[in-house]
Amino acid sequence: MALLSIAEREKRFKFLGFGEYNKSSILKFQKMAFPNLKSQQDSIYGKNTDNALRTFYNTKKVTKNFKPEEFKCECGGKYCSTYPSFMKQVELKHLQAIRDHYGKPMRITCGLRCSVQNSKVGGVP
Repeated sequence: MALLSIAEREKRFKFLGFGEYNKSSILKFQKMAFPNLKSQQDSIYGKNTDNALRTFYNTKKVTKNFKPEEFKCECGGKYCSTYPSFMKQVELKHLQAIRDHYGKPMRITCGLRCSVQNSKVGGVP
């Protein structure tokens, strides 16, 4: 999948409160998205930052009870950037609908997993 266009990045950075899309705001976003991974805090917009931006934007746009951090890979950055993929809006809408139906908090035990973490816990390939 291709990275988001510059126009989409700008829209999402503004929506999330990071202001103008530039190296400084990329770094600010990376520090928030990858707080324990200095290797991901480089002001360069690549696949890992794109996955995190999509997850943060989609979560804030379509849910009222979930936080993007709930969907991080459980490896904590040992094998991936903690956002090996991203949560799609349709998936998040379904989760929110389930939460709304039951009217109780849900505990997300695994939102995203990298292939190494998935193998370690016996997940489906």
